[in-house]
Amino acid sequence: MIRLEMQPLEVPLEPRVCCAWASARTELAPGWQELFPVRKLGVVFAGETLPCFGIWKDTRGARSRVAGLLRAWRHRGPGDFVVELPRQGLDPPLRLAVARLDGVATLGKASESIASIMRRRGGFWWRLRGRHLLGPTDVLKVPLLEASGPGRNPLVVIRLGPSGGDYERPTELALGRGETYRRYFVCDAPFFLWLGEPRSRRPRLIARFAGPLGQDSTRR
Repeated sequence: MIRLEMQPLEVPLEPRVCCAWASARTELAPGWQELFPVRKLGVVFAGETLPCFGIWKDTRGARSRVAGLLRAWRHRGPGDFVVELPRQGLDPPLRLAVARLDGVATLGKASESIASIMRRRGGFWWRLRGRHLLGPTDVLKVPLLEASGPGRNPLVVIRLGPSGGDYERPTELALGRGETYRRYFVCDAPFFLWLGEPRSRRPRLIARFAGPLGQDSTRR
């Protein structure tokens, strides 16, 4: 279980601290998660090889099921993107996104940037050219997440990724060798999870995952 440090939106981010801010008690466990395949040796994050969910070249059946539910609202490179995850099963029916962003110093700035990008929905030409759709030469990998705030009755609980341990058989491709893509949406470095309504000034939840994700990641 990843321990999230709850902090104000304006506090500067620290390099290896997983943290979050929420406007209300939030338990995030979307009902669409079983649509995605899981790769046991999926992504290397902070020196750990972690299971992930998403879509990649050898997930043809899953790609046809879920690619149409995903929206890429920005891709400036592997370290700067915003992908909207499916809305199905979210209660209340808000919008959920995963993002990597360059040059943001606080949770508040990250939230403002993500909300602004989602309001614009990539822009007219972005959508006209179909850039908002994830195609067969795009890859999405998000580490499986089980995280909560401090205390016995935490303000935030996050469970993101299919349950049941139904992993694909590990292969040489599991660590990414031999795979090449046009666009990479891979959370293998600090990333944000955002939940809210883009037209609202504040999100329901903004969380940053920055330190080791396979163990307790609170401040030591």
